[in-house]
Amino acid sequence: MHPNQEVVRREAAAWDAGDAEAVVALYTPEAVIHSPGNNPLSGEYGGYDGVREYHRKLTQLLGALDELDGREHDVVANDEHVVRLLQIVARKGDREVEWRHVAVYHVRDGKLDRVWNHMDPQREVDAFVTHVASTLARNP
Repeated sequence: MHPNQEVVRREAAAWDAGDAEAVVALYTPEAVIHSPGNNPLSGEYGGYDGVREYHRKLTQLLGALDELDGREHDVVANDEHVVRLLQIVARKGDREVEWRHVAVYHVRDGKLDRVWNHMDPQREVDAFVTHVASTLARNP
C-alpha cells in the first residue's frame, strides 16, 4: 500500500471513530478542505480550526440521518495525490439520495494538505443536505 493511501485510510478510520483530534492530526496547519455545492456544508475550511469545524458540521449532519450506507469503491495513490471513490446512499425520513463521492487529496510531508470533494449529482446532494440541516434547525 502506498504511504499516502495509508494516510487517507487512517483519516477515514478516525472519521468513523468520531475522533476529531485524530482527524486534525493528519492535516498540515495550512490545510484546506473544499466542500462543493450550495448547501450548509459548502465552502472552504482552512487550518486546524477549519478542519475541526468541517468535522463538527459533517458529524452533526450525518448523525441526523436515519440511514447511511457508504461503500468505498477504490483508493488510488501516488507520491502527491490520493483519490478516494465512494458510493453513498443516505435517508432522512421519506427522502433518500444516492451519489458518487470523489475525494482528491494533496499530500505534503506525509500529511493531508488539500482535499477537494466532488459529488454527483451535486444538485441532489445540495437539496438533501439542506433538507437534513433544516430538520436540525427545527430540533436543536
